[in-house]
Amino acid sequence: MTSDGFDLEELIVSLQQWIVQVVAKDEFTNSTPEDLFDGRLIVNLLQILDRNFFDEDFYDTVFDGKPDKSVLFLRICTKLTEYYDEVMQRDLYHSPNWNVNAAKIGRLLDISELSKLLLLILAAATSNQRATELLKDFSPSAQVREEISRALTDIDRKIPKRRSSKGNDEFEVLQGELNRSQVMTIITENQRLKNSVVEMEKQIILTQEKNAKLIDEIDVNKSKLEELINISFENDKNKRNLKSFQEEMRRVEADMEKLEHENEKLNREKKALMENLSDQSSQLKNCISELRTVKDNYELSKTKCYQLEMENNELQSVKEKSRNQPSLNSLEVKFLKEKLNHYVQEMTDHDAQQWRTKSLRDQIESLKNQNKKLEEDFAKEYERAETCLAECIKETERGDELEEQLRYLKEVNKKLEEEKSISNQTIEQMDAEMNGSLNGDRIANHVSDELLIALKDENEKLKKKLAKYENDCKSNEALLRDLEIEKKKNESLKERLEVAEKSLDEINSYTNHQVVTARMKNDENYIEISTLRENIDKLQKQLLLKENDLENIQMEIKEITNKKDSIIEKLENGIDKARYVIEMFQDMLGTAIGSNGETIRDLESSRKKYKKAEREIQLLERKQKQTHMLIEQEQRLITGEFYQMVFNFYSNRSKESDLKSFMDKQIKSLECMDSKKK
Repeated sequence: MTSDGFDLEELIVSLQQWIVQVVAKDEFTNSTPEDLFDGRLIVNLLQILDRNFFDEDFYDTVFDGKPDKSVLFLRICTKLTEYYDEVMQRDLYHSPNWNVNAAKIGRLLDISELSKLLLLILAAATSNQRATELLKDFSPSAQVREEISRALTDIDRKIPKRRSSKGNDEFEVLQGELNRSQVMTIITENQRLKNSVVEMEKQIILTQEKNAKLIDEIDVNKSKLEELINISFENDKNKRNLKSFQEEMRRVEADMEKLEHENEKLNREKKALMENLSDQSSQLKNCISELRTVKDNYELSKTKCYQLEMENNELQSVKEKSRNQPSLNSLEVKFLKEKLNHYVQEMTDHDAQQWRTKSLRDQIESLKNQNKKLEEDFAKEYERAETCLAECIKETERGDELEEQLRYLKEVNKKLEEEKSISNQTIEQMDAEMNGSLNGDRIANHVSDELLIALKDENEKLKKKLAKYENDCKSNEALLRDLEIEKKKNESLKERLEVAEKSLDEINSYTNHQVVTARMKNDENYIEISTLRENIDKLQKQLLLKENDLENIQMEIKEITNKKDSIIEKLENGIDKARYVIEMFQDMLGTAIGSNGETIRDLESSRKKYKKAEREIQLLERKQKQTHMLIEQEQRLITGEFYQMVFNFYSNRSKESDLKSFMDKQIKSLECMDSKKK
């Protein structure tokens, strides 16, 4: 802002736009306010205002020599002062406020000095007829108009005017040289004026009637203007609704992007889970095969346990018989050693098989838990897809409502345009009629004033009538001013309507584009949702198939257990039969010993032997007790160290030699014990 009160930058922008319109060259179509500092635009404008503004010396010195900007602006300012001195009869050198410093424009690019120069050019243009025609197209904002008019009034006040004494003297001489012939012509024109006054009275009555009609039309136009203002408020509301709709669309797009990102994550997780499921299925198959082997080994171990129990019972029976038969002790000890070793191996196998069964059961439970988690994840994804569908349907409904509102606004705008065109036509007709009549009245009144100075006696009656007519003319002028104000209002409203129509067209195009994009996105969402549902259905089918496979595996395990139970029962029946055969064999042995023919000596010798055998049996029983104690200690050691050796044996087959050496040591210790007994 300057001290004079107008905005320099906005003023320069508006004047630069007007200069480009006036010059109308392709070079300056894309020019900016900074291009004014080059000076070529200003030179072209001054050439259009007055072809003789610059002489040939200017073009020779400036354009051929190509000087700096400051020199060019100095030449322009000197030509402007000459133009003001010769044409406008004003002196720029004696005006301190409007004396332009060209060096500041050319070198320092000062905006205030440039604005002074442009305003001087515009003041010169207002006095030129050609420039006034060009200024009709100049339509800046209302604030810029007020600031320009204020600056022009400052120019008229602050630039001193020269005294035009010669012109006034010539005018007085011309007035004194009026001839009598001119007076006669004035009298005849006076009579004509009387007749014209009568006609003017009729025209004034008609104009009054027309003014009344115009007042009525003005009231109607005011009501229409109020309707237009209401429509503008509705347009503002629609713009706000559009902005809110755009924000919602952006939010929906952001949510859709998030959902797509989540879907990608879920697809990746699905792939990983499918790979895990395939790996786990392979592990399940391996576990099932291992379970089968473990169950077979478990059944064998059960049978061996039953056999060992039977053998222990047999050993106890053999101990009782050994008292009668001392020779069989060595064989029984060997047999017991072999059974002990076999029993230890079977116990280790049984413990390892139990550990394997526990690990397999844990793996099966972990797989079931993973399947449950997958089902829960699929349920959550399905719920998210349904919520996205509902939001998309709501957005399509909102788009349809906005389309209906826009159609209604278009219809209202069409009706208003038709009414505006009709009202503008009527106003233009009335303006043309009023302008013609008023111009005639002004000419007649001016002539009558000059004639009435010379002919006061004859025209006293006409003065009274003319005074009345002047009052009527003043009222008409006031009406004309009101009409001009209303015209300006109508023009501003037209501009607003044009802006509103442009905004409506832009809104329509934008909303249509958004509706199309929203529908495309909705179609894409429907397709994605359908694909997700298909994938979910496929995964559910795969889960059902896997559950069926697990059920089949469980049924096979049950069948295998039933078969093993039946086999165990058969083995138990075979063991019972073996016991019965052993008992029969023992009875046969007892009968065979008693039935042999023996003498008394033989019996005594047999008694002595029997006594010896009893002593040896007692010794053997003591040794057996000791061996039992040693066996219990060894079994305790076996529970800690020997089971670890067996576990390492199954994990690392390279340690078989250690176990064999340990077993060989035990066998050798037992053989040593047998040799000592013998």
